[in-house]
Amino acid sequence: MITVNVIGQEKSVIKNRPVVKENALIKSDVSEEQDTLKNSFLRIVNADSQVFDTREDEERLISNGNVRITHDSVFMFCDTAVLVNGVDLEAKGNVSIIKNDTIRIFSDSLLYLGDSLMAYFVGNVVLEDGDQKLYTSFLQYDLEKDWAIYSDTALLIADGMEIKSKRGIFHLDENYVNFYEKVTIEGEDFDLLSDSLRYYTDLKRAVFLSPTLINQGSKRIYSEGGFYDIDDKESEFFGRAQFIDGDQTSTADTIRNYDAKSITELIGNARFTSKDEEGRADKIISNNNEDEVELLGNAYFENPDNKVTGEAILFNKKTNDVKVSGRSVLSNPPMIIIADDLDYRKDSGLAFADGNVIWKDTSANYEIICDHARYVDSTDYMKAYNDVGKPVLKNQVSDGDTLLMSGDTLISYTIAIGNDSIGIDTHRYFQAFENVELINSEMQGVCDSLSYNGQDSVFTLFGAPIMWADSSQYNGDTIIIMMQENKIKQVDLLVNAMILSTTDLQFFDQIKGKIINAYFAAGNIDQMKVTGGAESVYYMKDEEEYYTGVNETQCSNMTFIFEDGELLQTRYYKEPTSKLSPMQKANHEAIKLSGFDWQILRRPLTLADLFN
Repeated sequence: MITVNVIGQEKSVIKNRPVVKENALIKSDVSEEQDTLKNSFLRIVNADSQVFDTREDEERLISNGNVRITHDSVFMFCDTAVLVNGVDLEAKGNVSIIKNDTIRIFSDSLLYLGDSLMAYFVGNVVLEDGDQKLYTSFLQYDLEKDWAIYSDTALLIADGMEIKSKRGIFHLDENYVNFYEKVTIEGEDFDLLSDSLRYYTDLKRAVFLSPTLINQGSKRIYSEGGFYDIDDKESEFFGRAQFIDGDQTSTADTIRNYDAKSITELIGNARFTSKDEEGRADKIISNNNEDEVELLGNAYFENPDNKVTGEAILFNKKTNDVKVSGRSVLSNPPMIIIADDLDYRKDSGLAFADGNVIWKDTSANYEIICDHARYVDSTDYMKAYNDVGKPVLKNQVSDGDTLLMSGDTLISYTIAIGNDSIGIDTHRYFQAFENVELINSEMQGVCDSLSYNGQDSVFTLFGAPIMWADSSQYNGDTIIIMMQENKIKQVDLLVNAMILSTTDLQFFDQIKGKIINAYFAAGNIDQMKVTGGAESVYYMKDEEEYYTGVNETQCSNMTFIFEDGELLQTRYYKEPTSKLSPMQKANHEAIKLSGFDWQILRRPLTLADLFN
């Protein structure tokens, strides 16, 4: 006997009892609500008219007009319903079904199998779950699992988006939808194309299950996996991830995008390229609000103005400022700066380099080694100084010769000479202050301060300067050294000038005057002029290089003529007086001229001497 309640009336049909498999489909993890559904009959609670159709193998109750049906907590509505054996239902016309007050499904027709709790909706199907609506032409709904399955294209409208696909499964129990085949999302400010995608309706998160392309204004994002949070505007992409924004293309193992903050992170094998820029690092962070790009770990950045490497690089796109930490290299040809920390400000043209700094000018073969350097791009001005020791300048003047110079402070700058009509030449100048030392193959020197004129290749030494060349020491209040083709051409000793020369560090030839001008040829002294209060002490030798005596002379001016570095002739002017003494009778200490000060221990000979 089947009992069907119709509009409050109870009718009995004497027939073979239908087989209702109450326990066959019940699993151990089925909820109490589902168990109740499987063990209950469908109840028609309202219909305008009804007809019983009793056949040999089934009993059919046909209801028409404003039909309302319940199956425990499930409510169904339609124009026409055919109830078979009390468990299966065929419904047509304005079909709707409500479950748990939140899930609503509408369609043209419905086949509902009570034993398996499966519902098949056909024609203009709409599934509503809260504010979300799914539209399709055919939908299979599992009331036991709360799964809605479609296989003939569907549209989900949720959270201001339209999501389409050919196939899909809506897991209403776990609040997510799996979309398959030609998946598209049209959002307020983005479009998405994929082949497989999962959308979490409660989290408002799209998870990419296959290669996915996102278009967002001028931006395009591609990846083989990842997710996109609709509310937070945050996304993550991995698997051949690629981000294109205008003419810039970015790639990385993982790309994270924070739209609300306008921040993009490239993580692992990070790289971006554009028409004018290229960057590489372990991680790259772009902040569009601040117009900044930060490159972290094995960083490299290049644009038309600079080429930079370092452990970390911070680049401002608006100002072109570059700040580098960790051992770094900034290349702005012909300038190259290497340092532990580097800050280059393009708008002001200032560069701050700190820690083991190496500053190079490749066009002039100059290199400065220091602890700190400050550089001004517009004037090509550079200042170098140290915390301990002294900065050192190296100038490769020829294949076999290097000029070395140090001081507590080194300054370098360039001066442009000429005009557009005759042409403009740029020459470099150097200045050194405090504890200055100078070395090249021709001479060595020490002083308190020094300047170098790159146009004329002239060194000027100030403040108790001393210069050494071969076995001679040159002193004066000021020393001017003129170079030609990397060799000494002329040395001018101004005020309190003195030259000391020795071959044995026991007896010293001495020349003194107000001004001494020494002229060189082929690397050897060729002529010397002494002007004003000239004095000389000269030790004479025989052909076997034995000392024979010492000559002391005073006069107004003197001229010395040399040949191959050897004294050939001496000329004395204006009342010269001379005294010749045998070696045994000469008082060698007493004949030392006033101001005699042999300081060979101060003579710098190696690069190591200059750093101290």
